[in-house]
Amino acid sequence: MDYEVIAELLHPVRLRILQELLTAAQCTASQLALALPNTPQATLYRHLKAMVKANILEITSETPVRGMVERTYELKHNPFAELNANGATLPNKQLLNLFFSFMLTQLGDCTEYLKDENKGIETERFGFRTFLLKLNDDELGQFIQEFGQLLQRYSQRTEAEGRRVHKFSFSLIPVRV
Repeated sequence: MDYEVIAELLHPVRLRILQELLTAAQCTASQLALALPNTPQATLYRHLKAMVKANILEITSETPVRGMVERTYELKHNPFAELNANGATLPNKQLLNLFFSFMLTQLGDCTEYLKDENKGIETERFGFRTFLLKLNDDELGQFIQEFGQLLQRYSQRTEAEGRRVHKFSFSLIPVRV
């Protein structure tokens, strides 16, 4: 696994592209532009090109549309799934660098949200919190399984009237006391 590829993916636009393709399997740049309305078209294309170059995405078809070529993109492999499967083999320094990139992405998203003077912190339910869970290994396994099922159920929802995207991120860190 190339952790630099994952670190490169920890950019808000690239994460949104990845999330859309995890849900939709295939998307055109036009479909992605609709899903990322605050992303300029040139920026979107630059990120798509970088993700294809890094072998994260592949172009599965090219269709002529009004004198242009519309490309359909598909996820070639999910590097985060690979990280989950092989993360234990990464040196601590690489894991720390990845976590740092993850946290910087969170900070960037928060900064962008808080720039909006008309934000609705209460109505939009902006927040962050830490919970300490006291669990043995079996209980932790059960929690992860149930939490994963809950996330899967809600993350598969399609866009609809009244729905907007909320980013939910978490980290699970054993505490040494």
